[in-house]
Amino acid sequence: MKRLSIYILAFGLSALPMVSCQDFLDTIPDQRTELDTPDKVYQLLVSAYPQRYTAPLFEHRTDNVRDNGPLQNESPNLHVRENYYWQGNTEASGDNTQGVWDAYYMSIATANHALEAIEQLGNPAELQPARGEALVIRAYSHFVLANVFCQAYSAQTAAEELGIPYVTEPERNLHARYQRGTLAEVYKRIDEDLRAGLPLINDALYKVPQYRFNKQAANAFAAKFYLYYERWDEANKYATIALGSRPESLLRPIGNYKRIATGEQEWGMLYISAAEPTNLMLLATTSVWHRDLMFYGRYGHHFDTTTEATLRSRGPWGKALPAYEGSILYRTLREGSQTENQFLMKYLEIFEYINSVTGIGYPHVVAVPFSGDQVLLYRAEARVLQGDYSAAASDLALWYISKGATPQGNYTAQAISDYYLQAAEQGLASVQTLRPQFTIATGQQTAMLHAVLHARRIETVHEGQRWEDIKRYGIKVVHNVYNQPDMVLKSVDKRRAIQIPKDVMTAGIQPNP
Repeated sequence: MKRLSIYILAFGLSALPMVSCQDFLDTIPDQRTELDTPDKVYQLLVSAYPQRYTAPLFEHRTDNVRDNGPLQNESPNLHVRENYYWQGNTEASGDNTQGVWDAYYMSIATANHALEAIEQLGNPAELQPARGEALVIRAYSHFVLANVFCQAYSAQTAAEELGIPYVTEPERNLHARYQRGTLAEVYKRIDEDLRAGLPLINDALYKVPQYRFNKQAANAFAAKFYLYYERWDEANKYATIALGSRPESLLRPIGNYKRIATGEQEWGMLYISAAEPTNLMLLATTSVWHRDLMFYGRYGHHFDTTTEATLRSRGPWGKALPAYEGSILYRTLREGSQTENQFLMKYLEIFEYINSVTGIGYPHVVAVPFSGDQVLLYRAEARVLQGDYSAAASDLALWYISKGATPQGNYTAQAISDYYLQAAEQGLASVQTLRPQFTIATGQQTAMLHAVLHARRIETVHEGQRWEDIKRYGIKVVHNVYNQPDMVLKSVDKRRAIQIPKDVMTAGIQPNP
């Protein structure tokens, strides 16, 4: 690949599992493949998607998990424990901060090389879709990195908060020094790249659009970005474009899976199928997340959390949503224990053997970064923040019904608000105090936000997105520690911006406070 010597990677081995650091550095940039034809540019963009996902980094930091005690199996991966304790990661691993940093900056580097090649080829019309895809990839990868290593965006504080290096050109100097700048600058540049790239996307060029930034996925990303950017009108606009005229057709019929799947493998394959209309985008990653989630019970999604706050919790729909009855796969933490962690089979490990005799290879999982269900809830949130509670209630009702709630239920804005106002008074676990940096009104607006956050907590369990809501809404998190006092992550806490990898600090990039 042409001139892919980007120093910002800190040359973490996790990003280059089959190439040593020294081999990589010894390669003369100009001897790599020249991107001198449109076909080569398009081929390059296939490899521009990051091979890591943030769920393994985020989920154990949330209030979806608890410490089940030392009698339960603990993951051999230290980062699981560190994430539960809201710490930075100290070991080299693809699922930790180093792996995420490397993968997303590698994605940015690849996009930048494609953009440079397009310019050198004269910016021809046939490469405009490639230019659009590269710009959206670059915007998305910077957005993910900001969500990991920065505080939540706030128009009030972003000009003072540390950002991440925004890289827009291929590396020229192996020892270049990058400045993090401010979070406001990062969001401004994401906005610019996204606006420039999105109109150029052309689905006709993709064999399997779900593995690329197709138009629906790009608009879904725009909806999420502008929601986080506190631009509610634009979030609503892009979500509506992504959802089209029949959003109900893009909602996951998860209740049907138990009727057509014969086991957890088949159930999981249905969940990540490119033929499933709700899967607007799929991301193939190298990860042991399936193992850490399903087989190690020390820090897990406990039965009580499932019943009180997530998959089987009560809501305006009444008791547990019927779609999740029987769809959950139960795993006992240890034989004879009455304590359970409960899971939805969202992730399967697909093992790629390099040597089948020795069993050496790479574990992969396929993630769903954007789905129709997620986008519907982005729009519902944007509508609440716009003050359009009736439209938000309509979106929530669609989601409730798609998960098995009776279509005849009372899902008006008033009924939904009344439920969550009462739930707040009763101290139910599905409702937490909200302290966002932006202004929200007490009463109905806050109640409707509780409704959206509760639905999203159920929808995205195991995916880590709850961590992003915890940051954006200043939600306090309490983690129990077996036989010790609880730990508390306050509404304003420096640990909400995860520390950058130690190799990156060594390379001279400013750490988080």
